[in-house]
Amino acid sequence: MTTLRDPLVAEALDRLFPSVDSDPEETLARARTTAERVRQSRTPRARRAGLLAFALLTLLAGAAVAAIRFDVLPWFDQSNRSSASFSIDSSRSYKGPAPETLACLGAGAGSFSCSPASFFAKGRRTYLFAERVEAPPRVSRQFYFDAVGRTERKGQISHATAERVRKDIAESGDDFFSALAMMNVETLSGGEQAPGRRGYELVPPEGVPMWIACESVAPRFRCRGLASSRNVAVGTPLYFLRSSQDWVAVPSHAQRLPNISGFFRAAMGRDLRPVEVRLLIDLATTGSDSGSTGVRGEPVPSKTSP
Repeated sequence: MTTLRDPLVAEALDRLFPSVDSDPEETLARARTTAERVRQSRTPRARRAGLLAFALLTLLAGAAVAAIRFDVLPWFDQSNRSSASFSIDSSRSYKGPAPETLACLGAGAGSFSCSPASFFAKGRRTYLFAERVEAPPRVSRQFYFDAVGRTERKGQISHATAERVRKDIAESGDDFFSALAMMNVETLSGGEQAPGRRGYELVPPEGVPMWIACESVAPRFRCRGLASSRNVAVGTPLYFLRSSQDWVAVPSHAQRLPNISGFFRAAMGRDLRPVEVRLLIDLATTGSDSGSTGVRGEPVPSKTSP
């Protein structure tokens, strides 16, 4: 497992609650996981970014009704020409086929048609399977109590730490957990550094999506760009574009600083309490040992070229 410290999230947390008694280097380094999927020579990286924008794990939840009342995607949308953020609708599922390779000659804006193809097929618009959308957990106060208990029993945190986290869970508001239950957004990103051009990356031509979501409409597949998509069904297969000679070099996109406090203020109608900010950090720290995600409640292996 590879862990990275994200200075943007560090700055966001400092702005949100600068007096948190924790080591930001250690917290953020342990709270971020990187998923890599090797499908071709350029070794694209698929980063699953948890909602608190690339660091606070996968504080995700399936709350379709809440998502209708409150549009969470704009708060955490990191979509650009090499990244795609999307929200998940856990009330819908797709159980159809997901070929390893799709040929999408007409890939562009809106929906377009694709056909299953050989991995060795030649063509400018060849998409490779990345993953299926996973159902977010059903977040609640009890969910976190249970997750902390499992983590403690596995010996991943001390009893004293577990007791402190349980105290924070008990003292946090019901509306805080309701806000967490709205967080059903993920971000996938993959880029290739432009040869000889530091600070530049190679991306598809304008209008051609790097990431797509597809579903079977026999005998073909109907696909669309994944970036900024809302309510993607659980099980939907996601694909990334194989690089080709018509890719262009653009300045690498800097991650936007998430307005974490603004999101919770909009979702709850009040500011986060210090205990709730501390709990976010507690969950990130206690849930990322040894490649496991305590927030999800079960170990999640690092995805390195599966």
